Amino acid sequence: MKNTLPTLLLLFLCLTVDAQKIDTVFLDENSTELISIEGANKYKVKHYDKRGKRLLKEELYSKANVLLQEINYKKDKKDGHYYYKSLQNGTETIGTFSKGVKAGTWYTNNLSGFNLYYDEFDDSGNEIGRFSKKDVPGYADTLKGVEVKIQSSPRYPGGPPAWGNFLLNNLKYPKEAQQHGEEAIVIIRFLVNKDGSLEDFEVINQETPATLQKAALDVVRKSNRWVPATINGHPIDSTMDIRIVFRL
Repeated sequence: MKNTLPTLLLLFLCLTVDAQKIDTVFLDENSTELISIEGANKYKVKHYDKRGKRLLKEELYSKANVLLQEINYKKDKKDGHYYYKSLQNGTETIGTFSKGVKAGTWYTNNLSGFNLYYDEFDDSGNEIGRFSKKDVPGYADTLKGVEVKIQSSPRYPGGPPAWGNFLLNNLKYPKEAQQHGEEAIVIIRFLVNKDGSLEDFEVINQETPATLQKAALDVVRKSNRWVPATINGHPIDSTMDIRIVFRL
């Protein structure tokens, strides 16, 4: 039997999960597509319909698996929930598209979730105006002494390269799954405590094969302590989602 090594962020992915085709590509700092993880500082996950022709959703992640952008599509137009995180500016934008144009209220927050301002759009996508609670009398006084929080995400010690090596050395592809030709991306959610210990493991996409779910859970549990998330340099408890890729 050929040697099959399941990988995370090490190969292009092209498989079908839950009647959707999922492609993953690596990008450099200029968003140019690469053929391997070498030189990549982010990656994009594209969800297509089962025929692989119509794009349903795009997700952009940093190489530390932090979600940077989510765009949903309907009939080839942006439609539904939208999310964008700017690590450089320390802000996140949350809104909704309707038939390709911005609709309703779009919020811009700092990375602690504090709202900085919001924009209102009409049904045609025209901006009605930008508003801020600072316009409310007395609101500015409530901001005195408020410290902007800078948050870092939890990560495996040594970053993505070390995590990739850990998976190559510890992730076991179940023989039963190989024999049945089972492939999947299993998403594991777990709590990283402020001391770096891990707990509360769960599989997010329960439709994936049970044997692969168990293998993914086993390897994440085996990873022991992580570097915890921080706010203003102080460790905090946080939740982490990570994708374990099984590919024959």
